[in-house]
Amino acid sequence: MGWADEVGSGIKNVYKYLKYYTSDITEPLFWEADLFKTSVPLVIYTFSQKTDYLFELLGVDKNSIDHKLLEAIQSFEISSPIASREVKNQFLYSLVSTWLKSSTRLTDLKSIDIKCLDDPNFFKAPSLHEKSTNLLGKRFMTIMKILIGTALPISMEQLMRFMNYKNRKTFRELYVQPLMQNEFIKRTIPEKPNDPNQMYMITKKGRLFLGGFDL
Repeated sequence: MGWADEVGSGIKNVYKYLKYYTSDITEPLFWEADLFKTSVPLVIYTFSQKTDYLFELLGVDKNSIDHKLLEAIQSFEISSPIASREVKNQFLYSLVSTWLKSSTRLTDLKSIDIKCLDDPNFFKAPSLHEKSTNLLGKRFMTIMKILIGTALPISMEQLMRFMNYKNRKTFRELYVQPLMQNEFIKRTIPEKPNDPNQMYMITKKGRLFLGGFDL
């Protein structure tokens, strides 16, 4: 029969030997679709220097963010082509374009047609959050803000306060359930959905989406 690999051995070996080639914080990325893809980032780019751009886009007051939450958000990976954009409007244009492209393949999280985003100078305009909301839609902007809010484990009540949202039923149906269905956030106690200590946290897939990776 010749040589045969044990199922999953390739992934195990990637994790085993990666530490010899990259930094300790590097993690391989796997996409399981029609074509299985693996990405091994040799250099990690994060939101550390671009957090203010992201917050301005989403209308998040940086001063209201807990220090630990801010550190968690700043540690999120950004795809290297987007991270290389130093000018704010070019960075945001590249990031949002990737969000829109990836959202067309998601269940119940689709946004507008990417053709609507045809002017990189759009992100130079004043009132960036208001204009971005008009362009992307309030629901899509809320979804992206939830991904930020779940950078650390957070209860439903805390998350609703973070989002300034009052109606638990509609919040769960419009946002939490679709995000879990698309594996962008997860329960910390999945085997007990109604546990009083239940919390929610962004998944690796959710971080990759936020960071502009092509899912």
